[in-house]
Amino acid sequence: MNLQNFIENELKRNNEIDNSNLDELLNIIKAISFAAIKISKLIFNPESNDLDQNIGSINADGDETKKLDIEADLILKDCLRKCNLKWYASEEENEEILFDKNGKFSICVDPLDGSSNIETNAPIGTIFGIYADHSEHTKTVMQKGDKLKSSGFFIFGPRTMFVLTFGNGTLLFQLNNKNEFILLKKSIKIPQNTNELTVNFSNYTIWPNTTKKYVDKCINVDKTINNKQYNMRWIGSLVADCLRILIRGGIFMYPQDTRKGYENGRLRLVYEANPISFIIEQAGGLAIDGNNRILSLQPKNLHERVPLIFGSENEIKTYLKIG
Repeated sequence: MNLQNFIENELKRNNEIDNSNLDELLNIIKAISFAAIKISKLIFNPESNDLDQNIGSINADGDETKKLDIEADLILKDCLRKCNLKWYASEEENEEILFDKNGKFSICVDPLDGSSNIETNAPIGTIFGIYADHSEHTKTVMQKGDKLKSSGFFIFGPRTMFVLTFGNGTLLFQLNNKNEFILLKKSIKIPQNTNELTVNFSNYTIWPNTTKKYVDKCINVDKTINNKQYNMRWIGSLVADCLRILIRGGIFMYPQDTRKGYENGRLRLVYEANPISFIIEQAGGLAIDGNNRILSLQPKNLHERVPLIFGSENEIKTYLKIG
C-alpha cells in the first residue's frame, strides 16, 4: 500500500486520527513527501557533486551552511506554500515565515539533518513536526512537543525511507522506483531491552557524570548492566541513528558537555528533539533531556538547544536510576 492509499483508505476510513481539519493535515503530509522525493533525486543525481560545499555563511542556529542545506530548504518551502500552512519555521531561517494567515497548521523543519556527512555518502535526512495553529507564531511554533499533531523524518541512504506518526503509532514507508512511498511497517515497536549504545565516545571527558557512569557500566566487561555485552554504533546523523534504534532497539545519547555552545546540549528542541521524541514515544520508547521528558519541555526560542537521550524503555529507565 502506498502513502496516498494509506491516507485515503486507512486513516480516513478508520478515523485513526483527529478529524479536525483532517484533509488539511494530510495534504501537508503529501506535500512534504513530494518535497522529500525532490531532495532525494537531487542527492542521487551524479551531476549534483557540489552539494557538500560550504557556501560561506552561518545559519540562524550558528552552524556552517552547505549548499544542500539551502537547496533542501527551498524545495520544502516551494512544496509547502501550496498547503494550508500558517507558519513555516526552519533551521535555515532566522525566524518563522508567514505562509497563509488563514492556515490551520504550522510546521517546524530541519531541512537537512546530518549535512556534515554529505561528502562521505552517509545517511542524511529531513525532520519535521506539525502543530495546530494559534493566533501568534510564538504560541504555535513554541508549543510543547506533546501538542504535536504529526511528526516524521525522511532518511536518504541506500534506501529513501519515511518514518511518520500521527500520535497513534509509528509508521515506516520506503520510496520505490515509481516515486511512491510504500508502507513497510504499520506499527513499529522498539525492543524494551537493548545492548547497543549510540554515543560519540570522544567527548567522554567533558560529559556530565551521569552519562559517564552509565557508559562505564556498559563497557565494563566485568560489571556490565544486567551482564550484557554492549556494542557501540555511531553514525553522527540523527535520522540514521534513530531509525536503527526504532528497528533494533538501543539508546542514543547526545548530552550537554563543557564546550562553548554545548552547555545546554547541541540538538535543537523545536525541530529536532521534539519531532524525534514524538516518534520514539509512539513506538514504545522514551526520550529525555537527561532528567525530564522531552515532550514536556516548554521551548523558549526557535533555535533553543537541548540534551537528547532516547531509546529502549528499560535502558532509559536504567539511565535515570543512575542519575
